[in-house]
Amino acid sequence: MGYVNCRSCNGSGIKSVWRDGNRFQPAGFKTFPCKACNGTGINQNLYSKSCEKCGAEIVYPRDASYPPKYCKPCKQTIQREKEQKAAKWKETRCKVCNSVIKYNTDWNKIPDTCKPCIEKERAKWKTTNCKTCGATIKYNTDWGRVPETCKPCIEKEKAKWKSVRCKWCNSEFKVNSEWKNKPELCKKCQQKIKDGQEEKATIWRRFRRNHDPIDKLPTQVIWNRHDSADTSHHMTMKYSDGYRVSWEATKYGDFAFHWTRDGVYGPERHEPPEDATVR
Repeated sequence: MGYVNCRSCNGSGIKSVWRDGNRFQPAGFKTFPCKACNGTGINQNLYSKSCEKCGAEIVYPRDASYPPKYCKPCKQTIQREKEQKAAKWKETRCKVCNSVIKYNTDWNKIPDTCKPCIEKERAKWKTTNCKTCGATIKYNTDWGRVPETCKPCIEKEKAKWKSVRCKWCNSEFKVNSEWKNKPELCKKCQQKIKDGQEEKATIWRRFRRNHDPIDKLPTQVIWNRHDSADTSHHMTMKYSDGYRVSWEATKYGDFAFHWTRDGVYGPERHEPPEDATVR
C-alpha cells in the first residue's frame, strides 16, 4: 500500500497565488502551505495499491475494511468469465438412484452415475487368490460364484484341450493333452457301444443256454427299406456248439425266431437245441 498525493497541490504541499503589486508590495507569487493536506503533500484519506491482475493503480479510502484486489475493468472481466464458466455447468440424472449430477460441457464424457453410487459399486469388488498359482483375482460380490482360477491359468488349461476326429463317425470332439489314455471315439459312439453291450447282455439272457454264445453280435445286419413301417434288422446269435438263432427285430417287436445248426442238412437243420428257452 502507498500514499496518494494531494490533488490540490499535486503532492508539493505548497500552493501559490499571483498578487498584483501596490505601493506597499511588489507584484509576484505568494506561497503558503496547502490547506487540504496541511502542507504534507499527501492525501490523508486515501491509499493506493496496484491491481493484482493488470498492475494498474487503485485508489481507495483509507478506512476501507479490505483493500481491493482488482481495478474496475479487471473486475468486469472476471465477472464475465465467472458467468461464462457458470453457463457451462449442466445437470443430469444418475441412472442408478436418479439423483442430480452436475457436469461441465467441457468434459469429454457426461457422467451417468453419481459419486455415492460409484463408491457403492467399488465396495462390491473384493480380492481372492488363484488356487493354482496364488495370483490375486478381483471379483464382484454380485457374481453368483467367486472365481477360483485366474485368467492366465484358465487360458493354460484351455490350451491343453485339442480337437480330434472320432474314428467311427468322424465328428469332432476334444481331448486333454494330459490324459494318459486318450479316447478315439466321441461320447455318442461310446454310448452306442455301451448300449450295444447292454443289448447283447439282454439277448444273451433271453437266449440262455448251457453253451456260451460266440462274442459276435450281430454277425450280420440286413436292412429292408420297403417303407418306414416294415424296416427291420435281421439279427443272428451264434453258439460254440454250432447252433445259431436268428430273428427279425423291428420297432414293433421281435418275430420270426428260428434256429439253425451248422453242418446239418435236412429237417433236423432247423430244430432248436434241447436247452433252448425260445423256440
